[in-house]
Formats: sequence, structure tokens, C-alpha cells
Amino acid sequence: MMACILGQTGEIFFPKIDENEMVYFKEITIDFFKDMSLPIRECKSESEAKNFSQNMSIEDPHPVYFFDSDTSGEKLYEEFYIDSDIVDFEQYTGMGVIKNAVKPEKKTD
Repeated sequence: MMACILGQTGEIFFPKIDENEMVYFKEITIDFFKDMSLPIRECKSESEAKNFSQNMSIEDPHPVYFFDSDTSGEKLYEEFYIDSDIVDFEQYTGMGVIKNAVKPEKKTD
């Protein structure tokens, strides 16, 4: 939304987050349910979570299945730019802006 309002054509906005602020999705999930005062039930498999959810009542804990990622090269954070990009870290407090994003060619038939 910020890019639509503040950005120039071709700019890419990304969050500026310090390494000590980064968290895994598991932590986000646990914190979310905790914030909502909703109990969770950690399941050992996806099928266990699905089966439990089919018969659960509103009072039951919410089934959650955490699994190890099998995505090659997955890491705690995403890298939004490369060395050849022109990146502005000063314009906004919480966001960086890539100024020279490569625009793909439009195909015409």
C-alpha cells in the first residue's frame, strides 16, 4: 500500500528489520494464539491436525502442526536486493526502497 501511495514507477519497498527482530513462523503462530487467549494443540502430523479439527468444539484447543521445511535454501529472512541495486535506506524509517528495479519486458502477440 505504501508503495502505491509514496512510490515512483518501478520502485520496490521492503521492510527494514534488524536481525534481532526477526522471528520464525512458529514463534509468530504461538504468539498469535497466546495474544488471542486461544489454546493450541501441537499435532505430530498434518493428518492428525486435520482429523482433530473435524470434530473439535469451540472450547477445544486449536490444532497446529509445525514441520521442518524442505525448501532448499530457506532462511530466517528474505533478501530483497542484490549488490547491483540502488537501495535507499534513508528515505523512510521502517522501509528501504530499491530505486533501479529491473522492469520485465511486456510480451505482445
